[in-house]
Amino acid sequence: MSGKRLEERFRLDLLLAMIPTRGGTATPSGLRVAQFQERLRAQSIEVDDRTIQRNLKALLEDKRYGVKRKKEGREYVYWADKELSKFVLKPTDAMNLIMVIDHARPYTSRTLGGNLQELYEHAQSILNKHSHRLYDWTKKVVSNTRFLNLQPGLVEPQVFQTIQDALLEGSMLDVLYQPRGAPYPKPYRLTPLGLSFQDANIYLSLVVDGRDPDTPYAWPVHRFKSAKAAGFEPAQVPAEYDIRNTSSLKSLIGLENEHPIQLELLIDEKMFQRLSENWLSPQQLLQPYDTKRWHLSCELHLSQGLRLWILSQGASVEVLKPSVLRGEILAEIEQMSALYRVKSADT
Repeated sequence: MSGKRLEERFRLDLLLAMIPTRGGTATPSGLRVAQFQERLRAQSIEVDDRTIQRNLKALLEDKRYGVKRKKEGREYVYWADKELSKFVLKPTDAMNLIMVIDHARPYTSRTLGGNLQELYEHAQSILNKHSHRLYDWTKKVVSNTRFLNLQPGLVEPQVFQTIQDALLEGSMLDVLYQPRGAPYPKPYRLTPLGLSFQDANIYLSLVVDGRDPDTPYAWPVHRFKSAKAAGFEPAQVPAEYDIRNTSSLKSLIGLENEHPIQLELLIDEKMFQRLSENWLSPQQLLQPYDTKRWHLSCELHLSQGLRLWILSQGASVEVLKPSVLRGEILAEIEQMSALYRVKSADT
């Protein structure tokens, strides 16, 4: 499809979003061509009035939209008899939206619904309409990873919606939750504080009624067996709570300290190339160390994620400082090595 044709289709979508809608029995005010032109200019789209008239005529003749017009003085005013889409995406934005949702879909497949699914389908329809061959875009967009992702725990959609409603309304919840390793679910009254989509699961940051409100917990949503609003009792949200602060992240991602540590690593050439493009930290500093390795220094919070990342890089990464972390990584490597030595001896 030519650039001019794509531009015209996008302009038609914008005009549809601008057309006022009749509300009930109220008489629509309608918009004149000059008003459409002014609104298009506000979005940096310069087009003459004859082009706008031609576009509006095309919309008027397309009976799907219910566009109407009437003459007031020497000009026509335009409106619609039914609600039209007020959200317009450029084809490139639609492609970006599809990639983002597809990337998250493995973790939200049972919770993605309602208007979000409609928005996804709306983005698909835009790409279908603007693709030079029907559905050709589906062969050009994919969300992938080189890492092995665990399968997400199964979330009950109704339970998840109840949790979301409680977050929006600021109410407490009565839930049945199954702690890890417990044979049966247990009842709790809690205050939901926020949601975190991480790894293969969705976690609820929360405060349990009767426990320290300044120490939030992080419970995976797939372990909630039921949830209902706890009457009209308002949520007891800790003062200045923020799901991104250190106290919340301690439970969510295993953050271990209030302040970042000074991390020093030796990395090989392959890891240097990677971390030169995808930084480990915004403040990282890379310097040559010897003919084969580079010295990396940065500030990072000590966490389970940092340990797992270091271990996953094998011989490409060596920890220099802090010495405590170096000792922990060494102990883990020795335990792993011992397992493999035992297996080799047995065979």
